[in-house]
Amino acid sequence: MSPALASVIMDPDEPIMLLVAAGAQDDAAPAAIQLAEERAGEGRPTILADAALTDPLLHEFLDVENLEGLADVFLFGASLSRVSTRPAGRSFQFVPGGAYVPDPGAVLDSRGWARLGTELRTAGAVMLLYIPASTPGVGALSRRVRRAVLIGGKAEAERARSRLDRDCLVLGRIEPEPAPAPAGSWPAARADDLNEPPVVRAGEKARSPVGPVLLVLLILALVAGGWFLYQAYLAPAPEPPAVQPVPPRAEAEPPAVAQPVETPLDVSVAVEAHQDLDTARQRVAALRAAEPGIDFFLAPVAVSGAVYYRLLAGPVSDAEAGTALLQHLVDQGHRTAFDSWAVRPTPYAFLLGEYDTAAEAEQRVDELAEAEIPAYIVTMRYEPGPSRFRVYGGAFETTTEAEVMAQMLDAAEVEAELIPRTGEPIA
Repeated sequence: MSPALASVIMDPDEPIMLLVAAGAQDDAAPAAIQLAEERAGEGRPTILADAALTDPLLHEFLDVENLEGLADVFLFGASLSRVSTRPAGRSFQFVPGGAYVPDPGAVLDSRGWARLGTELRTAGAVMLLYIPASTPGVGALSRRVRRAVLIGGKAEAERARSRLDRDCLVLGRIEPEPAPAPAGSWPAARADDLNEPPVVRAGEKARSPVGPVLLVLLILALVAGGWFLYQAYLAPAPEPPAVQPVPPRAEAEPPAVAQPVETPLDVSVAVEAHQDLDTARQRVAALRAAEPGIDFFLAPVAVSGAVYYRLLAGPVSDAEAGTALLQHLVDQGHRTAFDSWAVRPTPYAFLLGEYDTAAEAEQRVDELAEAEIPAYIVTMRYEPGPSRFRVYGGAFETTTEAEVMAQMLDAAEVEAELIPRTGEPIA
């Protein structure tokens, strides 16, 4: 490393600096770790963060878990201190990418980077932000951070530079040394935690169905012709309709039966996510107290073998109302940034009961809480007549996403049906 490059790494003019892996991660990742260690070893507070959200790797080299991480800061409002860890034998703090990253682009192009930079500057710390040049969204991130060091060969670095924003200042290049693979078994393939791509088979030629089709059409034509001849010449004339007597007028209309107004509640706004149920419940209680006009509720989902409790706000009927709710949460400081992905389609929920009074519904919610089942109440308007109160569990985009809560309900011996969520949206 040149003295000039060493100087800007030790004393950068900005609190966040990109370390762009221009070539293979297996070579670039150890070099990024070494830079963080050298800087922290000089007594300078240093945070190494993994922005390779589509293919995180640094945690394997550092032998730490990749559960909560950088994505949780931007997507769920987690604090940087909560997702940071000190790897064994290291002098720097480390922030993994995060196991649950539904929208990497929303993280890499978030307006929250400016706020994070202010927090780091106040704390006197520097974040070295590692990302491969091949990561989708690296250009957007470089537009936000605007300082980069390239890790790779000369030709690789030139190609990587073309992927960065033109206003991003490249401070220099580091030539990495080939490094052994990280300790532990290397997975043969990495499964997508959220979606499995469809199988597409190319090159298969369909057999021509022309012969059988013509034969079927010919038969249908003969049948149609025979039916026409029968109707025209052979079928008997229809009898005139019988005259029905006029019924006497009823003395009085029967009372109308009250019917529910089934307004779809298809949208919720993601606020946070927690792995600990008690912590998630405490946050729900705090947010409900701060915003009594908005309900906050939990939806357990499985991500990379771990259960996360999504903290959602709402419910609302459509994306427009969800966007307005998201802006309100940002304005009130309940979310750190306006990320459009947070307006989530959640049309399904478990129906856990319907009651005549709010007090009865609240009692049911309390009973479910004792069984470790998070639930919430939605008003169901009836016309004519008074409203009723439904108790729901969770809010999910797909039936597959609801499997974790289905297992929780089975374990607690609670009967419930997963249905389209309807009711009265919040104002």
